[in-house]
Parts: sequence; structure tokens; C-alpha cells
Amino acid sequence: MRCFQWLIIIVFLGWACSEASFTEAAGDNIAVECNALPRIINDTLIELAELRRGDILVKPNHNWLPGTSWVKGGSGFGHALIVIEGATGKDSDEVLRKAVIFESHARKVPPVYELRTAKAYQPGTDFRYDNISFSPSRSEYRYRLRSALSESQIDSVIRFILDQQDGLSSWRAQKKIKITTLHPDNPHQTYWYCSHLIWQAFFSVLNVDVDANGGFYVYPNDLIASPYFSNSPSHPESRVRF
Repeated sequence: MRCFQWLIIIVFLGWACSEASFTEAAGDNIAVECNALPRIINDTLIELAELRRGDILVKPNHNWLPGTSWVKGGSGFGHALIVIEGATGKDSDEVLRKAVIFESHARKVPPVYELRTAKAYQPGTDFRYDNISFSPSRSEYRYRLRSALSESQIDSVIRFILDQQDGLSSWRAQKKIKITTLHPDNPHQTYWYCSHLIWQAFFSVLNVDVDANGGFYVYPNDLIASPYFSNSPSHPESRVRF
């Protein structure tokens, strides 16, 4: 029943998808209005040697979800999280095992664990602590997004996100478009979902909209496809697959 309710909500939110189109960015084959055609991301495939504080990790979602941007390799509802303690290692999985992240996740756990700090990859089935969203089975379709922010800006984004740690996960969460609604006078909100939490932090702290298509709902795919993370000569690995 809970899954059915989520599906109804997502279909409803999909109807509210923005009609705005966005310009084709460097390295993208197709830029389209809403989700009429696939937006194919052909960014660099790398072996992670590091993660930095403020990096965003994204697992793409199904492209058939109403209102989503299109990204190759999506499955399920996708996921997104932010790195709060970086790490280095000999390969992607070692880096993920060492890095510390913060996320809103929708697994069946006690409410205190719905928004949590965890390792970026920790195999197991106790989802209060374990995290398999970026397991080796997702290799080549795991995305790392890196913004060109200053250290003080990264600190502010992460501070905003950590301020929400007593919140709850919910697909019914809504964007707050008035910056002063949450920051700095009232930084707390009760309900979040993974990509929404990251979007709200960038919007409320930096006045930056990282939703690729400006829809009512911000999917993990919308973060991946955002022109804000497009690669450029000055930032050649803003968006990579690993």
C-alpha cells in the first residue's frame, strides 16, 4: 500500500513538470523539453581515487518516472547524498568505504535513522547503519558531481544539510522557493527526500537551482542532468561516472 501511495504521488507530481527547456551543455548529446526524449550523458568514466567534502553522489532513477530528466543507467527511484568527510583510496570501492556522507533515505528504519550520517558504501542488511546504494553492482552508472564552490560555501551548504538531521524522509516533501523560509533565521524543515535535501541546500544557501528541468519534484536524475554540473575546460570533471 505504501508503494502504491508513493506511485500516485509521483504521477501527480509529474503532471506539474516544468515546461521550460534548457540549452544543450557541453558533452551532452540531447537537451530537450521536460522528458520527451532521452538526455544522454556521455561524461568521463573514471576510477575514483578521492572524494572531497561537498561532492554529491547520485544513483540515477528510472527514466519512465513522470517529470524526470533522462539519464542512462537509471533504475528504481535513484538516490542522492552529499559527502561530509572526504577520503582517498586505490579504487572506487575503497574510497566509498572510507568516505562519510549525509543522506535522507527511504528504507524501513526507525525515524531517527531516516536522515543520517553513514559511510558512502557499507555492505549489509541493517539499514540503520549499512549503505548499499553505491555498491559495485552499480559500477559505471554511479555519478559524482562536484561544484566549483569555495570552502566557505561548501561549509554553508553542509551546515544547512546537517541542521536537518532530526527531520524525516517523505516523498511528499516540497521545495521551498523563498530563501528566507529556511535560511538563516529558520533552518529547519520536517520532511525531505534525498535529492530534495541537496536541491534545497543549494537554493536556500546559494540561490542556485540545480534542478535540470525546474519541475515540482526534483529527481536524482535532475541533479545529474543539471547544467550547473556540466563539464567545461576549466572544470573538466564536474560530472563523472565511476
